[in-house]
Amino acid sequence: MSSLRINAERLRDDLAALAEIGRAEDQGIYRMAFSAADMQARDWLRQRIESAGLDYYMDGAANVHARLHWREGKASVMTGSHIDSVPGGGQLDGALGVVAGLECLRCLKEQEVDVVRPLEAVAFSD
Repeated sequence: MSSLRINAERLRDDLAALAEIGRAEDQGIYRMAFSAADMQARDWLRQRIESAGLDYYMDGAANVHARLHWREGKASVMTGSHIDSVPGGGQLDGALGVVAGLECLRCLKEQEVDVVRPLEAVAFSD
């Protein structure tokens, strides 16, 4: 497994694309929880999850999950953060944790790594 690597260019591209959602003239990110920009970012994330062939799930608290090798009833290993922001937030605040987790799941799927437990990358709400 020493050759396992993420796609750094794809990770950078995803961070740049997400940073454009809610960006204002002052270069701050304005994606407050449940705002139009946050909803747009959640839809962007859903599209990225589905295009990667991962399972998409939104729970009752509107947390967005990307799942790999999901098995109902089996405990999963989870990572994540948030994609909403404070007013004028930075482009990596929260987003890096979500997009890095997504990239790890994509990498494991593409390289057909067998895992013991289901894996999840989550964008937590608010």
